[in-house]
Amino acid sequence: MCAISRCLVLACALYSGFAHSATVVVQHVGSIAPNASELVSVNCPSGMYALSGGILPGNVFQAEVGANGPMYASTTLLSMPAGTATGPTGWYGVIHSFYNASMTGTVTAVCTTDSGVMSVIGAGTVPAATGTQANFGGVLPNCPSGLVATGGGGDTSDHTLMKISGSSPLLSSTLPNGFPAYNHPDGTYGAPVGWNTFVRNQRTSTGSMVGAAICAPYSGIVSVLHNFGVPATTLPVGAAGTATCPVGKVAIGGGMDMANVVNGVTVYSVPSVPDTKPPSYPARPDGTYSTSDSWIASFFSYVTTGFAATTVAICADAPRATATLFLNTTLNHYFMTSDDAEVTAIGNGAAGPGWTQLPEHFLVVDRGASAAGSGNVCRFYGTPGKGPNSHFYTIDPAECAAVKLDPGWTYEAIAFRAFYPISAGACPAGTVNVYRVYNNRFAFNDSNHRYTTSLTTYNTMIAAGWNGEGTVFCAIATS
Repeated sequence: MCAISRCLVLACALYSGFAHSATVVVQHVGSIAPNASELVSVNCPSGMYALSGGILPGNVFQAEVGANGPMYASTTLLSMPAGTATGPTGWYGVIHSFYNASMTGTVTAVCTTDSGVMSVIGAGTVPAATGTQANFGGVLPNCPSGLVATGGGGDTSDHTLMKISGSSPLLSSTLPNGFPAYNHPDGTYGAPVGWNTFVRNQRTSTGSMVGAAICAPYSGIVSVLHNFGVPATTLPVGAAGTATCPVGKVAIGGGMDMANVVNGVTVYSVPSVPDTKPPSYPARPDGTYSTSDSWIASFFSYVTTGFAATTVAICADAPRATATLFLNTTLNHYFMTSDDAEVTAIGNGAAGPGWTQLPEHFLVVDRGASAAGSGNVCRFYGTPGKGPNSHFYTIDPAECAAVKLDPGWTYEAIAFRAFYPISAGACPAGTVNVYRVYNNRFAFNDSNHRYTTSLTTYNTMIAAGWNGEGTVFCAIATS
């Protein structure tokens, strides 16, 4: 994009500080003792608040969830008074193990820098079991007007004999208070208005529970429901389901609901690992990760008759970035970046003379978010002394891997995320084609590519002698 020595300085200076999404997933893996109930928790990074969270036992066949809810500094939800509270700063879960050996317990929190997050907390009692039949109870706190629910959870007074049997958003359509989620067909619905938490009680005495809705002043939120069911069998059985966000959105929360909350318990409910097909639960070490595009949940049934269950993902627009385009009128080279600091640096002359910012730009996904249907766009720069004084971008994993092996190109970073074409030349609904043209100057070690969403520009460049390479990825459509 400039004289090679100047390019090296610019690449080092700017790629050390790419802007990340304001929403991340943090995860902590703890240890659960044999045949015991153990608490596992995770804190959001300093200055961040939990929008939602989840819990996952290491042995999903030998464990149940006694708590799955927000944490306020070092205070668990069970110790919080009913009413409104600030946004939580972390998440915790209690896993009850039936296993004769230790197992892991993984807790996740979806965290944001948005200080507008708040909590609505409700408390209730759970009737005692009768004879051999467990009983159940629930609390359904609603968010204040103008706020939507991003997550929620609950805790119980007895983690050995009381378990979370349902924890999911209250839908804003049909039925009093908009519940239950399992009563709705698969599909995309409006933003949640609150949270429902149900508890199964095996005690012969009344127990207590606390439930919370995490609320935020967001727009563009949708709830995605995926129904699954437990088949009728001669033995109790578990089942799992995944709800995936629409193209261009990320899962900021989620949960599960079922038709028989007195005879089922939660096994796990967590955001899935990004870019895994099919979606998988987070078998990974402690750390901070990008947001997911789906939610995965499972429950265990104590009865041998089949019944319905639902996984719900709460989805928001993925954090966006602007791909800014430049032309160097001296070199006749084009350049693209979604990094604001790099745009400013080029405008201030850090990349050398001749650069003009073009009027055209388009929207992409921040590289820290795994929006549904998106993939990483690899960025390369010509290796000094070997390759061209130019940049190259690709969303194709095979092409990215191949260019990494080419000594003429140096891999710099993931530039941003964009969307995969669904077929040759066709982009998903809500996105636009990004075309690539090539100046065909390989023989002069002067290769350069231009990226554009304008079919007119694409055809004009071809008429001027550039090679048309078609649609290489898809960007977010703007209204």
